[in-house]
Amino acid sequence: TRVGDNQAGIGTSWYPSSSSYSNFLLLNCNLYLFTIIGSITLSAHYF
Repeated sequence: TRVGDNQAGIGTSWYPSSSSYSNFLLLNCNLYLFTIIGSITLSAHYF
């Protein structure tokens, strides 16, 4: 067993496998799109 398995995302961030790295990119894309959509909806309330 690896030492960083019980740590939440810390061990996998130092040694990313292909699956954890793709999940990391997918999470960043979802947060990026959510920020854009959120800013558009916020600006729509003012105009």
